[in-house]
Amino acid sequence: RTGVGAVLNAKGETVGTVGEVGMADYQCVRYGAGHYCEMLWVEFKRAKCPGDSGGRLRSEQKVWLRDERARGGTCLVVSDLVEFLDWYRRSIGAR
Repeated sequence: RTGVGAVLNAKGETVGTVGEVGMADYQCVRYGAGHYCEMLWVEFKRAKCPGDSGGRLRSEQKVWLRDERARGGTCLVVSDLVEFLDWYRRSIGAR
């Protein structure tokens, strides 16, 4: 699981951060031959239930996903695990 976190020194003082604001929850990597790999970013959101609008993307997440897609990244927002697994098997899992 990815995320933005603090980097602490031996005294417990914050000396930097890791990650980017708004980045997806998970980064999935599959290595191929040579210097080749496939990467998938997945942002999980709570599913919609009766009387509930479900999980929503924060504005920073929308910006991060837009920018990553513009760089050629494959990014998904998932609120239904069954649909995600079906998509994965049909597209990436079949490679």
